[in-house]
Amino acid sequence: MSSGQYNDRFIKLSNEQIVKVVLITLLVFATIIFASFELMHFSNTFGVKKLVFTFLILGLLFGLGLGYILSKKVKENMEKTVIIVLCSIFTMILMPILGHFTNRKIASEKVVEQVKLSQVNIYGSSRFGIPEDGEMLPEGFHIFIIRNNKPERIRLAENIYAGFEKGATVELSTRKGLWGFDFVAL
Repeated sequence: MSSGQYNDRFIKLSNEQIVKVVLITLLVFATIIFASFELMHFSNTFGVKKLVFTFLILGLLFGLGLGYILSKKVKENMEKTVIIVLCSIFTMILMPILGHFTNRKIASEKVVEQVKLSQVNIYGSSRFGIPEDGEMLPEGFHIFIIRNNKPERIRLAENIYAGFEKGATVELSTRKGLWGFDFVAL
């Protein structure tokens, strides 16, 4: 086989196409990094399932619109479909994270609420299984509370309610976010 036959198998990209591929790749990696930092705050947002669902739907609609606009330049239906689907998937992943981020960063002043302490559980993990001595260091605490007559779970690095008995009324600092979802303000 001559070397010319190998070159025929590769797609030749223009400089403009290479720049687009690099920018899209950087955008995907930036989204993953942004998401990894934001996801740890989801467990301390009250009603986070509703927030995520709402922004998934908004992301789908935005992605369909963006995909439609971007696919106008393409002639083949298969390519149009791929562009619309990829835009929709990307925005459905990104929008709940952006929605949560803006809810958390653009928020009201801190409010101290009275909640009922239900239970405190230590959680921990080890990448290498259970240690030989059987003791795992705690990573944090799942704190179960009754807030507005609803059971809720928050996740904290330290037990701010050490010394309180089950059923005790304790104070919890919260803030109302831009989209109306309360979250724990520490």
